[in-house]
Amino acid sequence: SAASYSAPVSPAVPRSNLAAFDRHTGSVLPWDPSADAEVLDMVTAVNDTRVFAAGKFANVGGQTNRGLASIDSSGSGSVINWPATQTIWASGSSAAIMSISTDGNAIYGSGYHFGAGGNVESTFSADPITGKVNFVQDCHGDTYDAAPISGNLYSVSHVHYCGNIGG
Repeated sequence: SAASYSAPVSPAVPRSNLAAFDRHTGSVLPWDPSADAEVLDMVTAVNDTRVFAAGKFANVGGQTNRGLASIDSSGSGSVINWPATQTIWASGSSAAIMSISTDGNAIYGSGYHFGAGGNVESTFSADPITGKVNFVQDCHGDTYDAAPISGNLYSVSHVHYCGNIGG
């Protein structure tokens, strides 16, 4: 018969939309960046020292991070200043950064907004360490996901207007 593993359940430890667990014991770890709204996606990068979070949140760790945040993966989960968050933002009930991914060299993401909740409605890329924005592909239409594969960036969207970038 096959052996099964069941991690013990941690006692109730309050967390707000972001938490870390010990994969062996199931215990809640001290990591607690505390996002004020829904987190939709996360990826680790920079040799697993950072967690990049995407979602509908406006604040992480008590700091303004509108849908996009760079978080220290160790300790308590402090927010790391990442300049891309000043250029790329979407949060609230009518905007979000929907996905975040990496190829090891860059961070890629996708988003949507209608109204005043954001400024990204397509795909973007930024340097994972410096936060320098590599590009924002500014077509209009919600973009649900983006994935870098073999040097190409594939996206899932209903893009309906790219005239502003010559498309």
